[in-house]
Amino acid sequence: MYFLEKLCRFKQIPEFLIDLKLKTDISWVRRLTDSNPDSTRELVDQLSIENQLPYSKMQLRDKFDMPQFFDKSFYPISFFYLGMLTRRDDFFMCLPNLNMKTIFSDYFNEIHKVNTGTLYGEMMSSFAQLATVKSHLYFSHS
Repeated sequence: MYFLEKLCRFKQIPEFLIDLKLKTDISWVRRLTDSNPDSTRELVDQLSIENQLPYSKMQLRDKFDMPQFFDKSFYPISFFYLGMLTRRDDFFMCLPNLNMKTIFSDYFNEIHKVNTGTLYGEMMSSFAQLATVKSHLYFSHS
């Protein structure tokens, strides 16, 4: 609704595609992976870079107990039940939408201490300008 409201009211795509009031809290990732910081980093890296986690269909179907919910091998199923992952196919889970991708990207930046405010902004601005120039040159010669 956020997207449609902005599009209808202002006749343009909103700059920010996520309504922060609807943003899922990353604390669930911390709660589940808190006992092993390396597994937190590994999980966030894999979802941020590859957008996939392998899972077992049997685990998804079988009953489980509370300690299993916090076990590293069960993370894909735990996050599925929390609504943070969805089934890509019979073998991999993935992030379901832009909201979750943004959350994991932000957490990736936090874990790896990526400063997205200064140097990152300058770098992305330069990249965007270069891409604009290249596309202009490409289309003007076509």
